[in-house]
Amino acid sequence: MKILSPAVSAHEVEAVIAAGAGEIYCGVMPDAWRKAYTNVASPNRREWEVSNMTDFEALADAVNRAHDKGVPVFLTLNALYTEAQYPELRHFVEKADACGVDALIIADLGLLLLARDMGWKRDLHIS
Repeated sequence: MKILSPAVSAHEVEAVIAAGAGEIYCGVMPDAWRKAYTNVASPNRREWEVSNMTDFEALADAVNRAHDKGVPVFLTLNALYTEAQYPELRHFVEKADACGVDALIIADLGLLLLARDMGWKRDLHIS
């Protein structure tokens, strides 16, 4: 059995691993997303800024710290989106790839197809 734990900062990653987490999931809500869609329309159903990392630099730091301990990190993008949000979601997938996340957690079929069409090579989890 593995414990899947959320994390909202790179420092929290180390704490949840020390507490026994074998997998980590997290969300990212950059300022641009929050300004365009407010906290209520989070990109991952992890509402409000206190439940998300604020940028992809923090995600990359979290991934590096988790990978140093052999723990995978999944990025949650499991909301349902409007057509207008897809260009920004394309950037989320590109940035997640650059950060080295191990999988995306997706609920929206359109985003699932977009990730596939973009050539996403890592795991995709359906939420």
